[in-house]
Amino acid sequence: MTFADGVWTLWRNAAGFNQRFSGTVSADGDTVDRLWEISEDGMPWTVDFELTYLRER
Repeated sequence: MTFADGVWTLWRNAAGFNQRFSGTVSADGDTVDRLWEISEDGMPWTVDFELTYLRER
């Protein structure tokens, strides 16, 4: 996992179960809106699921 310049990136490289996620934090810092992708062999990637993280204040 990395977090740099407002971009949050996660990945999992495992035989038969590769996943990746890359989300950009909104300008106000309250939202990350993105999706997870999945691949059995590293190519092609398909949408696994969409999600939105919201910060409550």
